[in-house]
Amino acid sequence: MQYTYDSNIVSDLHKEAFGFRPGQGFMEAWADMRPHEKQEEWDSLIAAMEENCDREKKMEEEALVAFKDQLKAVMSICNCNWKAAVRHLQDADGEKDLAHFLWGQGISMAKNTEITNQIRSM
Repeated sequence: MQYTYDSNIVSDLHKEAFGFRPGQGFMEAWADMRPHEKQEEWDSLIAAMEENCDREKKMEEEALVAFKDQLKAVMSICNCNWKAAVRHLQDADGEKDLAHFLWGQGISMAKNTEITNQIRSM
């Protein structure tokens, strides 16, 4: 059996999988595991991380659809373009920082950067 686990970054992987670093109990158990047990645990953490990433991606996609729906509504009501509609929503939210506002809407970092750059180039 080939081992792919790395004890130096197992804490990082745990955080990616579950959103928090493992406790002392996990780390002590990890230290006591045989290599094949560590590999099984590592593979389990990889699977959990991938599942978490898939869930986050789906949530970001849903958030973007909802945000676009909000933009369409504001554009219709205010008779404005999408950039002005973003500013109206941001003003209504009370958030002064555009990137933070978009983050609060659940927009992914990649899309957040894209929108922010387009608006700043106005």
